[in-house]
Amino acid sequence: MSALDRSYRRLPPAAVETLSTLAAFRGGFTGADAEATCPENLRPTLPESLAELCAAGLVVDNIPPRDPSNKHSGQTGPLSTPADRLDLPGTVRRIVEQQSAARVAAARDRHARHFAAVAAAAEVGLDGRDQGRWTHRLSPERDNLSSALNRLANRDDPEQALAMAGALGRFWWLSGSFLEGQHALRSVLARPGANRPTPGRASALHALGLATSWHETRPAQAAAAGARFSEAVAIYRRSGDQAGLARAARDLGAQHNSVGDATGARQLLEESVALARRLGDAATAGVSLAYLGIVAAYQDHRVEARARLEEALVLLGGEGSDDEVIRAQFFLACLECDDGNPVAARARFAALVKGRQLIPTLPYAAPFALDGLARLAAVENRAADALGVHGAATAAHERLGTSAGAGYARYRQRGLDAARHALGTQAAELVDNGRGWTVEQAVENGLATDQSSVDPLRCRELEVLRLVDAGLADSQIARQLFLSPRTVSNHLGAAYRRLGVHNRVAAVQRARHLGLL
Repeated sequence: MSALDRSYRRLPPAAVETLSTLAAFRGGFTGADAEATCPENLRPTLPESLAELCAAGLVVDNIPPRDPSNKHSGQTGPLSTPADRLDLPGTVRRIVEQQSAARVAAARDRHARHFAAVAAAAEVGLDGRDQGRWTHRLSPERDNLSSALNRLANRDDPEQALAMAGALGRFWWLSGSFLEGQHALRSVLARPGANRPTPGRASALHALGLATSWHETRPAQAAAAGARFSEAVAIYRRSGDQAGLARAARDLGAQHNSVGDATGARQLLEESVALARRLGDAATAGVSLAYLGIVAAYQDHRVEARARLEEALVLLGGEGSDDEVIRAQFFLACLECDDGNPVAARARFAALVKGRQLIPTLPYAAPFALDGLARLAAVENRAADALGVHGAATAAHERLGTSAGAGYARYRQRGLDAARHALGTQAAELVDNGRGWTVEQAVENGLATDQSSVDPLRCRELEVLRLVDAGLADSQIARQLFLSPRTVSNHLGAAYRRLGVHNRVAAVQRARHLGLL
């Protein structure tokens, strides 16, 4: 028997019970979650018990790796922070699980109930103005949520697991964890007894539809995503759950639009708006109106699209979640481009990307933000920038597995027709060059203000590169152009990024190939 085993056996019963509770957690825990999970008789003295266990080395700090998706959208007062987290060392956990198996099993049941309740509360918060705070709250708890979900899924009745998985659907979506969400939802839906038409099944199907409809673009995959939404709609309709029906009809309507069925999309979205208005659900009505605006935009009915989107923003202004407000603002910015209003379009896109910090706030939104900036560059007659940013957006879509369907793909391409025509045979290579840009580089180029050229390089960058081609050093170029050597270096660095190269020789070769030198 090890010294640690002997020490554990000498612990008072309250300490043993506390450690048994803490052994149920995975990936660490906060004091608030530990208190909610431990037996009621231990709660008054839990802070002192944790302090004593920390002093004895039986509980340690747990600081998870930084996750960009944990940024919480500018709201203050996060519900928990990584700095508050504790955990059991691995050796302590193993001894507790061996010596107190029955207590740990009971603790895991309490742990599962607690995190199911957390998920249920998050489902409401993630669909409204507290979206950022709840994303921040759940992000460090991925392992705990997964453990609780598995515990519930292994019971004879999977209804609680279905409900919990459905409640987490928007979290997986908003945090960009599409594959994680798909795997969890498919696993729960495959459990024995999960095929009964219950509220939990409807919720899980709805969540899986969201997890797949924007990311599976082949016809069979799109049809499967639509079937999930359709079954959820049917269950909600039969059960009389009007709120669930309004939300599921909304997302099924959006899915119809994504595959090009504008008529079916309009019918479902109008039904969702009517239901939501009767229920006093401004947020769902606003989202459905925004989707109706997107249907109109895809059909190039710009007056209708603008009216729908502006009405949606009025409803979403007080109740809507960040991603829904951003979606409406994004398409209004695109409409400014389509109407030939580059100044208004630039102001809208700059407010989204810079003002709202869109990309770090919503990881899945980065490719779409770049799509919008490519459209902006095109309407500003910066054709090379437009195609480069389009290449960066395409690469970002591929990395995240996002697409938004064939309807969006056609709309996306339509905004770049003029840029492709302007650059002719160079277009494909410029798109390919852009695929090598970082998101930050693509944002910089998409929001660049120099509109004087449709060449792949800004005028000053090209001027510097011509002198490099003539054999001049940076110091000589600086004297000739009345610039500082550092400014010359900055122009060269920008030229490298636009051309997708990393040194002077490669930049000159690429510029010659493109006919710029």
